[in-house]
Amino acid sequence: MIKRLLFCSLGVIIALQMAPKVCSATLPLQLSDLLSMARFPTQFGNAPPAGISPDGTKVFYGVEHPSEEETTGKDKVHEGRKLLWVENLSDRSIVQLGDPNVDNWEAVWSPDGKKLAFYTGSGSQDNVAIWDVATRTVHVLNILVDAARLPQQLQWVPDSLHIVVPQIPGNHFAAPVEKEAEPAVSPAPSITVFTSNPAKKTTLGNDVIDPLPFPSLRPIDLVLVNIQTSQSTPIAKNLTTTFYRLSPDGTKLLYTLPTGSISSDINNRVVYDVYIARVSNGSQERVAHGILTSYASRLTWSHDGTKLAFGGGNIQNDSSVPAGNYGDLFPARCYLIDLQHPGTLRALSNRTFGRSDIQWSADDSTIYATTWDRKGITAITTATRKAVPLLALRDGMIREVIRNSDGYLTIIVVANDGATRIQRVNVHSGKSTTLSNGFVSIQHVSSSQDGSGPVAYIGADVAHPSDVWTADFNFRNPQQLTHLNPQIEQRSLGAQQESVTWRTRRGAIRDGVLLLPPGFQAGKRYPTILWVYGGENQGSILRDLFGMCVDQRLGSYFNLQLLASRGYAVFVPNSELRAGHPMSDIAGEILPGVDKIVAMGITDPKRLGVYGQSYGGYSVFSLIVQTNRFKVAIATSGLSDLVSLYGALFKDGSDSTGYFENSQGRMGGTPWQYRDRYIENSPLFYLNRVQTPVLIEYGEDDEAVPPYQSREAFVGLRRLGKIATLVGYPDETHVLQTTAHQQDFWQRMLDWLNTYLPAKG
Repeated sequence: MIKRLLFCSLGVIIALQMAPKVCSATLPLQLSDLLSMARFPTQFGNAPPAGISPDGTKVFYGVEHPSEEETTGKDKVHEGRKLLWVENLSDRSIVQLGDPNVDNWEAVWSPDGKKLAFYTGSGSQDNVAIWDVATRTVHVLNILVDAARLPQQLQWVPDSLHIVVPQIPGNHFAAPVEKEAEPAVSPAPSITVFTSNPAKKTTLGNDVIDPLPFPSLRPIDLVLVNIQTSQSTPIAKNLTTTFYRLSPDGTKLLYTLPTGSISSDINNRVVYDVYIARVSNGSQERVAHGILTSYASRLTWSHDGTKLAFGGGNIQNDSSVPAGNYGDLFPARCYLIDLQHPGTLRALSNRTFGRSDIQWSADDSTIYATTWDRKGITAITTATRKAVPLLALRDGMIREVIRNSDGYLTIIVVANDGATRIQRVNVHSGKSTTLSNGFVSIQHVSSSQDGSGPVAYIGADVAHPSDVWTADFNFRNPQQLTHLNPQIEQRSLGAQQESVTWRTRRGAIRDGVLLLPPGFQAGKRYPTILWVYGGENQGSILRDLFGMCVDQRLGSYFNLQLLASRGYAVFVPNSELRAGHPMSDIAGEILPGVDKIVAMGITDPKRLGVYGQSYGGYSVFSLIVQTNRFKVAIATSGLSDLVSLYGALFKDGSDSTGYFENSQGRMGGTPWQYRDRYIENSPLFYLNRVQTPVLIEYGEDDEAVPPYQSREAFVGLRRLGKIATLVGYPDETHVLQTTAHQQDFWQRMLDWLNTYLPAKG
């Protein structure tokens, strides 16, 4: 199928070159084009969707194709058929791995590069398979796994003869449960009881610790498997772990066990115990207790296997995150766990670092840690705790630290204007060299074993969806290996972007990006839609993604090319919001940016619209109660009433209190402390000012922003005699997943825009 796509794509390119200009290339992007996209599978354990072999001669890549039910709108967006391929870079020959009638995914090269391990199965009988490079044969091991329970990728032992596998306890599946006959009379509704008992609450500063269990975690066994005999040896059993990692020499296995989580925390901070298991005999030792870090954080082995480093906190002294810091941006310390002195944590720094991107020097004397704001890298000497800035960015943020080899760090930087810059830093001199610079997304980079051969990565830009690319060690001479979506290549898309810089009402400098429609003509003014999400740098971090859309699987209707290809310019601004003042700051930060794109001669000031989802929906409500300059508004899954949402109680007993007190809600405390803040920052109380027709969408099962938030806004607008439409979708949560519902809402959006802000007017 990959070959067919490659040849089809080549045919499309030739056809476009030869055909007259009035062809399908002039048609706007269709939602059906996006719903039928081949894509890279969601990775369970952060295994890259593509990876170059240790000798740099071959690249594997996994591709997911949507099901027929998904593309025809009969089903929710879900994982489709997963296929694995290996391409030889010298002759471009392609081999498909495994049985094509089942899923094959999450491949990992053996250290010697002679084998490739991957998961294979149909969802009910998943297994582990080994592909032999020399013979091009696949051997399926007798190791049963369950895809829903896999927290990490397969991990090879350095001898390339053994791998560590997350196995279902007992290596067997439970017998299928026969479906019970439907009762003649529906059972009475169950009684819900929640109890508040302060004496039983565990607190950490201003935070509340929620106890386990985590319903989403199910036990696994970690076993050592001989790939030649399929013999398995248990290392650790019945674990509810979210992270495990072999030591560099393969003799020890690190794993974490969660013991609690911070209540209603958008940072997903979890309290963990850290254990080490001996691979040879399975002996266990707890080496750290009560570390506080993100659910997605990773502990990093030193090269000699005697120490662990991580970014996070200690439950005794790192508690609440300052209001306004959330997501990937919260300050953490760098900690060291010395396995020769288990049970103690050694803080190497103050709270100025992030939770990931920690690298060790070759001699293990130094840790290179990314600052919490991702604007620099600091070298910390482990013996003395001396911290020396290695890299300080004046422009942009670090997206990824790729590797540490031969005294160099290679990092990917997203500049303030959205350009991707690859820099190589000499860790001894601090000298930085720019390898490449452009508006191209580069993610999931893998390199040959010695670090001097070619690299493979997933590349994309605003007008081209993700494909597999290769380049040399310095990221020069890029070559595109795949053309997964020729139906996208046939469309007329906006490829031109304009950087925008302005000064906010409070005097700060902000940046953003303007996606221009295809065929843009200088001097002509265009209807412009503001895609808004207050408090984030989406104008930078989304610039190099296809359609400036984070998730191409869910929320296809958020792809901004759907708007640009229909003649709209789309403005995506950066902004920063203060705790206690988010609603007024959204206007004060962003509206001057709108003034700037008007002054640039691109935007028609009389044809402005605004669109946003989730906190972006809140941003839409916040703007239309403070200005009447927008002719149309679209708010999906948006907050409108902070007072009622603070008191929301969800089915599992959780609530939104932490969200508002210490997180994205940005109130900085309770309504009893800051009653006026909750009211002044709730657009619901200002709906009488609205003059903009607004389309409101929500999912009936949304527990991130409960449906009543959208309903309250609509009821208020209706009572006040405003123009508004409310659309609620059954069996949907925070983002529409059923393709029929996505198609329905996209058509409603088009009709709404054509009525109040037509592209041609």
